Amino acid sequence: MVDFTGASCPICENIFNELDDIVVCPKCGTPCHRSCYLEKGSCIHEKKHEENFIWRASSKVHDNQKLLEEKICPICFSKNASDAVTCSRCEATISEKTQVQNNKAEEENFNEDNLTNFLTHNFFLTDPLGNVDPEEIIEGIAAKDIAKYVQNSTNYYIPIFKSVGEKNKSKFNFSAFLFSGAWFFYRKQYKLGSIFALITLLLLIFIDLMYYFYTSDIKEKIFKSLDISSSMFLTPSQHIELTKKLLTLPLHEITLYILPDIFQLLIFILMIICGSIGNRQYMKNCLEQINKIKSQSKSENEYNRNLAQNGGIDHPMMWCCLACFLILLIFPF
Repeated sequence: MVDFTGASCPICENIFNELDDIVVCPKCGTPCHRSCYLEKGSCIHEKKHEENFIWRASSKVHDNQKLLEEKICPICFSKNASDAVTCSRCEATISEKTQVQNNKAEEENFNEDNLTNFLTHNFFLTDPLGNVDPEEIIEGIAAKDIAKYVQNSTNYYIPIFKSVGEKNKSKFNFSAFLFSGAWFFYRKQYKLGSIFALITLLLLIFIDLMYYFYTSDIKEKIFKSLDISSSMFLTPSQHIELTKKLLTLPLHEITLYILPDIFQLLIFILMIICGSIGNRQYMKNCLEQINKIKSQSKSENEYNRNLAQNGGIDHPMMWCCLACFLILLIFPF
């Protein structure tokens, strides 16, 4: 049996697939859908039969065959190469398990124009670019190229980058707030990550040293004078007595006692700074790196490949940084 997959029906002009019911004209060999043939009632080339017309596959068949072999992303419905593992637009994973979704997308004829409408009525899906046009220029770079570099959480970062570029408005980044230096490492901002991580690390070391050599002894002395166990949960009245006793100590002892709390406050302030500047600094870093990659790339393929390789996230550095902090918190000096 002849395989017409990749050719198109001359009546409805839709590309044949493996499941189509196809009939072939016995005179000229023109293939068409059975339903199209029955609706028309004859071969579309009937007038050419007297000229001994013979149907031949056009040069477009190969291209159509390639189109059928392209994978459709189950998230943004962009077309990808048949051997693609991730979507070139949103970086979503494209596996065999997504074939049912891909077929549904093809059947419902999804495209760039009705994608937004589809997402509006399907709350469980999110636009990977956060409703930003892939071709929209943000600070001289297309949104789709920024997404290729960011790779993870593009639906969060791309709209923020657009807002910063157009209105100079950003958002507070709670991930940067919670993880400070580790978050900057995670997003491959190694310079800022080193600065914030080093400051936090030094403050934690100072807290441990101060508590071990000074604060613990002063605290034990105060508690002993009040006949209170340091392991007890203090009542409000005991807190008042503790404060009064603390104020009777020499100034240098009071300072040594509260220094660990001051350092803890500095760490919290540092966390707020990280959350406040996180998105802006990440955008600045992304644009600098993308422009650098663009200037060094000799072709479009090399450019896209370098975006994928140099962008994304750095899990090992983040976990290493967090491990150091946890060691200091769990095993103080």
